[in-house]
Amino acid sequence: MSEATRIIKRLGALKTKRSAHESVWRECFDYTYPLRGSGLSSEELDAQSGMSKQARIMDGTATDSSRVLASAICSGVTPANSRWFGLDVGQESDDEKVWLDEAAQLLWENIHAANFDSESFECALDIVCAGWFALYIDEDKQKGGFRFEQWNIGNLYCASTVPGGRIDTVYREYKLTAEQAVKQFEKDNGVSEKVAKLAIDKPDELITFVHAIEPRKLSVVNPRLAKNLPVASYHIEVEQKRCVRESGYHEMPVVVPRWLRIPNSDYGVGPVYEALPDIRTLNDLKRMELASADLAVSGMWIA
Repeated sequence: MSEATRIIKRLGALKTKRSAHESVWRECFDYTYPLRGSGLSSEELDAQSGMSKQARIMDGTATDSSRVLASAICSGVTPANSRWFGLDVGQESDDEKVWLDEAAQLLWENIHAANFDSESFECALDIVCAGWFALYIDEDKQKGGFRFEQWNIGNLYCASTVPGGRIDTVYREYKLTAEQAVKQFEKDNGVSEKVAKLAIDKPDELITFVHAIEPRKLSVVNPRLAKNLPVASYHIEVEQKRCVRESGYHEMPVVVPRWLRIPNSDYGVGPVYEALPDIRTLNDLKRMELASADLAVSGMWIA
């Protein structure tokens, strides 16, 4: 079995495993930030459909509270105006302490000089509403420094190779236009002939890909090639079952924390889940108040 076939088969299994929780996350987003739940329960949202869901929110308390909590998490855990971590190796000398402190300061400056602050707020919103988020961390190949990317959890599937351990397997389903796909993977294995033809005839046609990141079964000590690094990375063209890029990382590049773990699952739920009964009650009360206002203003027959 080829790597592409194996990854697509496992993606199907991960989708089935996650489907039991999706309706809960979907409802949590529906009462707070409907657009952020795009992709859950196979429901892709655009601005129009998102606006329809937003209009059904009768009370904005949950939305405001989620935004305030997300902001508090960002400012309290990773503030941009003060250093929130240090480096320590244990029993270091005074000179070593100075060097470690300078290194920590440089690292903090580089983190906040990148796009971390904007992406971290998006992540905080996801963990408040759904109870988990995915933050991809890499280096900026063009400008240097760090690059952070918040991945939409609607198209993200996770697993752990260690029971009860941290997430070390991430499958992300995403789409590129045919033109983007050819440009993106031309230096690697390249896309299929079908996509290459589409790039000429229909350059804006969307093509589905899967980015699979997981521990490599066999790795090399002090490797020189990315294909031999401990963490494997595969980009798969789904329809043609073609591996368009194989690479790797020294360590897991995706951070996937959970607010409150769901028993016997790799996923979690967040504060909105805990407040869901009150959120529903507030919306029902607001709906009744508006109905009463119709009667009071217009009379029974017009209402």
